Amino acid sequence: MNVHPQQASLMASFGHKNWMTEGEMKAASAAMNLPTDRNTLKRIARANAILFHSLVKSTALHYLYKVQSQFHQDKTYLVIQQEGGYYQCTCPDYTKRQLPCKHAIAVMAYNSLIDLAYQEEVVEAYDPQGGYYRFLKLIPTTNQIPMVEVADV
Repeated sequence: MNVHPQQASLMASFGHKNWMTEGEMKAASAAMNLPTDRNTLKRIARANAILFHSLVKSTALHYLYKVQSQFHQDKTYLVIQQEGGYYQCTCPDYTKRQLPCKHAIAVMAYNSLIDLAYQEEVVEAYDPQGGYYRFLKLIPTTNQIPMVEVADV
């Protein structure tokens, strides 16, 4: 993922409080390459609330997320990350418009925060039988990322 210059400002505000200023919403919009029209900014504000209330759950599949409805606890939407950074959602808003909904934006923002919050380190090891292993270790650079639970698929 290419890091947009404004993603640092996204890191400072997205998902850490229940509200955003218009400037923060516009910065988040630019960081995620979204338009800055009023409807998109409303979806960004709602996506922020979704992250704030920890309604995003990652799954064992790295490209699939479950997002609980903000208003109907019995509803969960699936957000699928496609190749090229494109996101699809099973909610009515996405189905109707075929544009990022608040659920997809919440997952996009979370993934952007994860990209900024961790450094990668390669760890190499040998087992007692002489087998060679190479691991990718993610090291947190900060503890400022919103909580996301892992859900069963």
